[in-house]
Amino acid sequence: MALEFRSQMDDAWYDARIVMDGYDCLRVKFIGFPDDHDEVFDANNLTSFKDIAEFRRRFRPVSVQVQDNECSQVAKGTLVCVAHAICPDDRRFYDAVVYKVLHEEHRFVKGEEECPCSFILFWRHGPKAGCLTVQDLENICRVQPRRSKMNPLLTSFLETAREKIEITLSKICATPHEAAYDEKACRPSVSQRLKQDTSTSRRPSSLISSLKGLYKLPLKPFPNALVS
Repeated sequence: MALEFRSQMDDAWYDARIVMDGYDCLRVKFIGFPDDHDEVFDANNLTSFKDIAEFRRRFRPVSVQVQDNECSQVAKGTLVCVAHAICPDDRRFYDAVVYKVLHEEHRFVKGEEECPCSFILFWRHGPKAGCLTVQDLENICRVQPRRSKMNPLLTSFLETAREKIEITLSKICATPHEAAYDEKACRPSVSQRLKQDTSTSRRPSSLISSLKGLYKLPLKPFPNALVS
């Protein structure tokens, strides 16, 4: 079952098929390329649910070449997959959004319809990411909607990765958190607290007693006028 895969090597989309390489690994084989171009992915390297979702988005149904009589389907805001010439013999496909369509009257050559319209595209990724360029219809493919039912091998691989993450999380949750300190060493006993509290409460009276000892003022007799 052919899929479209966005390579991690150059971020371009390629027609590909997938095979399992052992229990934990998925091998992506690019159609029309030798085996040394394969990309192999290990389920153990997908360490979060976000990783799984991002890897899943690298796969989608194969995009379809837009025919000349279908140019009306390429309207403003349409997501398309477009060929970009890296060099004369090397064309790679990247996603873009149709920014504007410059319509021209179609002509017929030997009974076949030809579309001379121009399409201004905003590139979403690749060498032209963030730029606007003008493209002919012959370079444009229509991106197909993703299916709810995925390739069985891809489903199995993603389930394996998910199970590994869930096992890791369950182990983390089952491990008791170690105390940040030794309670016996750091927390004083009840008797120690009582001693501390008692000694602390006696400090003011002890201080007053010592002051009394230092400053013994003589008692002055009352003035005679106040004596009855």
